[in-house]
Amino acid sequence: MVSTTPTARASLAGMAIGALVSLHGGPVLAQSSNYSSDYRNSGTAQAQTGTSQAQGLVDELNKLIDEAAAARAADPNFLRDLRDLARRFDWPWRNRVLFDDFADGNVTAGPAWTVGGAPVTVDRLDGMRTRISTAAPQATTQRQPSNDSGDVAVQILGQLLRQGSSSEPQKAPEPERPKETIMATSAGTANQFALQADIVFADAVNGYIELGVIQGNDGLGYRIGIRPGTRDAAVELLRIGSRGSSVINSALVASATWAPQQTRQPKTVLLTRDDAGDMNVSINGAVVLSANDRGFRDRFDGFILRNGGGDYVVKSIAGYSK
Repeated sequence: MVSTTPTARASLAGMAIGALVSLHGGPVLAQSSNYSSDYRNSGTAQAQTGTSQAQGLVDELNKLIDEAAAARAADPNFLRDLRDLARRFDWPWRNRVLFDDFADGNVTAGPAWTVGGAPVTVDRLDGMRTRISTAAPQATTQRQPSNDSGDVAVQILGQLLRQGSSSEPQKAPEPERPKETIMATSAGTANQFALQADIVFADAVNGYIELGVIQGNDGLGYRIGIRPGTRDAAVELLRIGSRGSSVINSALVASATWAPQQTRQPKTVLLTRDDAGDMNVSINGAVVLSANDRGFRDRFDGFILRNGGGDYVVKSIAGYSK
């Protein structure tokens, strides 16, 4: 049996890194290409093959790093740097638990969404459209913790997720002009997850949209909040807890990113969470904010999308679990 020296291991790691870069043509793995709604294109198969090869190399590299660390066969600082580099190319969320491109023309099956507030429309080719007037935006830059039982979003979501769970007749709500749309679907995922959506910001100046994961019937969980504006726009990472909601971290993104899309080109929004509670929010493959939070340690029960103002077309939405 031939032993592997530290030098040989380092060389092999270097070869793996070089192969990763050559497969992807850049320093960072374009995670949005792994599970893109563009799968109908003829060139996608070749791209996915390259992604599979790269993931195999990442797995082998991580295995080598673990073996080298256990045998103390390399400098710990070197191994740490290798782990950091491998993490940039890794996609550990390999179990797809949700996908909907609305090609079936509805939101009631495959998967089934419950919709509250203003109704949505679905086009088999265009996607799901949700429109709410932005005359009076429904969100603020920082939402303070609150126990207010009158919170519209929580009330709507609670009603949605409890529908059909009781044989008692539902009391008809009083007619009111909808101020938002809440959509939720059941799809269990681990505490480590990825959520990706391709969204056209058709008319979202002064608007607000959220998407994320939920636990139980009260909408607890994590969400991305996007607030397009005429100037720099805010992207927020929110924790919705039993005592209310709070902003974990936020960032400004150039308003041009959210300008009305004359070409109907969607923006790919991605939220990931790993084993350590590290979360990243990416727009079109570029990380715009990061945070660490361990407020939720259990599994999540589903996914949520909330339109608090604006006109959006969701081309596709997908959820992945580790």
